[in-house]
Amino acid sequence: MNLWNKLTSLFSKTKTAAATEEADNNVTGETADKVKCSCSDVFVRICTDAGVSKKELNKVNAAALFDEWYEGTCDEDSVRNSIDELRQIHPGINAKLTGKL
Repeated sequence: MNLWNKLTSLFSKTKTAAATEEADNNVTGETADKVKCSCSDVFVRICTDAGVSKKELNKVNAAALFDEWYEGTCDEDSVRNSIDELRQIHPGINAKLTGKL
C-alpha cells in the first residue's frame, strides 16, 4: 500500500500545483487569450475587420514590420492611432491599406 500512496501523492501534488497556478492567473486578471494576443495580432484584426485580407498583409510582411516598429500599448485604440504613422514609413503597407483604413 505504501507504493500506492506515493503514486497518488505525486498526482495529487501535480493537480494542486496546476490548480494553484490557474488560480494565481485568475487573480492577476491574466487569461490565456490575453497572454497569447500580441500587438501585431491586434493590428491584423483591425486590418481584417476593415476588409484587408491576411493574404495581402502577408505579402508585405505587415504583421512582422508592425511588431518590430511599434512600441506602444497593445490596446485597440493605441494600435489604430499608430497605423497612419506606419503607413508613412512603409509604402508597401500603405498600398495594401489604401481605401480600407
